[in-house]
Amino acid sequence: MMYGSNTLNNQLIIRYSLTKEFFDTFQVLTHMGIPIPYILHRQFQARVKSYINKKQTNHLYITMLNNKHSFTTSKQVQECLSKYQPSLTRDLSRYPHRKWILIPGRYASFVVNYMENTPVLFSLTTLEDQRAIDKQNIPDHMKIFNYNEAHQNELIKEKHYALMYEKAKEILHSSSEHPLFKKKYFSKWLLRNLKPAMQSIQLLDRVIRKYPVRVIAERSEIVEPGLTLSLLGCKYGLPFVYIPPLLLGNASFLPSRATHFCAWGKNQNDWFVSRGIERSSIYNTGNLKFEYDYSPPSITKKELYKTYKIPQEHEIVLYTTQPFHSSTNSITEEWLIDKRFSNLPFTILIKRHPSDRINYSFIQSGTKNVKIVDQDTPLYNVLSHASLVMTVSSNTAIEAALLNKGILVLQPTIPYNFNLNPCDYHQHLVKASAGPPVYNADDLYYCLYSFHKDPAFRQSLLSYSNTFLKDTLEYTKSPSIEVKKVLKKALIDSKY
Repeated sequence: MMYGSNTLNNQLIIRYSLTKEFFDTFQVLTHMGIPIPYILHRQFQARVKSYINKKQTNHLYITMLNNKHSFTTSKQVQECLSKYQPSLTRDLSRYPHRKWILIPGRYASFVVNYMENTPVLFSLTTLEDQRAIDKQNIPDHMKIFNYNEAHQNELIKEKHYALMYEKAKEILHSSSEHPLFKKKYFSKWLLRNLKPAMQSIQLLDRVIRKYPVRVIAERSEIVEPGLTLSLLGCKYGLPFVYIPPLLLGNASFLPSRATHFCAWGKNQNDWFVSRGIERSSIYNTGNLKFEYDYSPPSITKKELYKTYKIPQEHEIVLYTTQPFHSSTNSITEEWLIDKRFSNLPFTILIKRHPSDRINYSFIQSGTKNVKIVDQDTPLYNVLSHASLVMTVSSNTAIEAALLNKGILVLQPTIPYNFNLNPCDYHQHLVKASAGPPVYNADDLYYCLYSFHKDPAFRQSLLSYSNTFLKDTLEYTKSPSIEVKKVLKKALIDSKY
């Protein structure tokens, strides 16, 4: 199954079973009609990961959870956990004066260009949001809301917090038989996070009512402000449009309470359906991020060759890394310093992920045909001039396909990791036949040698790439126009 298996492994069975128990046990802790545990579910999973890791080989424990919750697929998780939502207290979608769209600042270019007559409130949460806003001349009928700053300054009445704190302590005391909830570190974590959750609810509830918001659009439902906003959407009957800038796996998606889903293309559409999303709620829009991230190279091929001292007879192979554990990225580093590659007319340029902490010391020490690209070099300055692209599972494979580049799918051993590799997500390019899989240095040498010597092999890579692109991305239409259609539809849709 694309973007991760639908069948849950032991770690995911524990993760979602405990999440359900967390919801069931603490959902009476509500602020303004929103259950606190629903706000904290992602933080909860992160806090108890060591507990989950220890239990994942305990077969008696797994059997007990299976008998209790019957979670075996991601679809079951979505169908169960998405039902944990606040009751509709007031249907704000019925009021005709409510015409505002609340959307992350990262989509500012799209909004200013295509939603010109719509009142919009931009939320600023990340540096990417701020940078996008800084590049635009925001019209007067569009406003900006700094979530982080406002959240920090949000005041909760002391008596409300004290009541919540005491109620939480009572539930913790009555849960003394639960193997996780009885632990001191869990109690400290929960009590410490009550006030921030209350601040999120109170702040965003006021923002929605003040502007007045009619449609909520977000990049994620697992981080703030998207998580709280999706719950407030349920409370007030407001459509929630999910616009993911990055590919999703189970851990970054479940559960979703959105009403409209912007899918990149056929594969993601099918993936959403396999997770229990109604196909009628899914719209193939393509990806706004790819549309606005693309920029023609600011340097010529000749300038790039000069900068990195690339022989004129060489072709460029671009390798885009990801923030895997050092043991994984060290494997690919060992492949690249194989002496056989020095006999091929290629220079391999490594574009490191911003979060990749490996220093690639072997390559830095002087491997002539493997170079590391400066961190501040724009991706398209290299990608546009490359003949071939290598990656494990990065979105750069899709960007390469958009530029009609061949792709090699690197598949080094990736150890289990709660955050980076909880399932088989990193095989999605292999499953999509984006290009030949590379499992060792021999495979890599064969592919590069064949690419150099065999025109038919070179053409086959383009065929792989083109088929992969067709199934992965709706690229024959403008993502901006398609997302605009979804938002306009949401403005007139009633959730109930």
